[in-house]
Amino acid sequence: MADYLKSILGEMLFSDPVDETASALPSPESLRGKVLVKAKRIPPGKTQDEEIEEEDEDDERDEKRKKTAKVRSHSDTGGDVPPLCR
Repeated sequence: MADYLKSILGEMLFSDPVDETASALPSPESLRGKVLVKAKRIPPGKTQDEEIEEEDEDDERDEKRKKTAKVRSHSDTGGDVPPLCR
């Protein structure tokens, strides 16, 4: 994935090393025209497959919560039909 981003975005990709000791982030002006990519590093002791499995489980849990919230919001109005359709 990183290789694709580098080849497609080239100089637009912000790829400077992160200074962990810096007290401030780069200024917006210095980042103008750059693409920032947020990446998640795999914790030590875990494999990539384990991390992907956990993310998939989290995604499934989130989807179930969304569906439950939708059902609750519709049932609060007295049925399966959203209130705007009545």
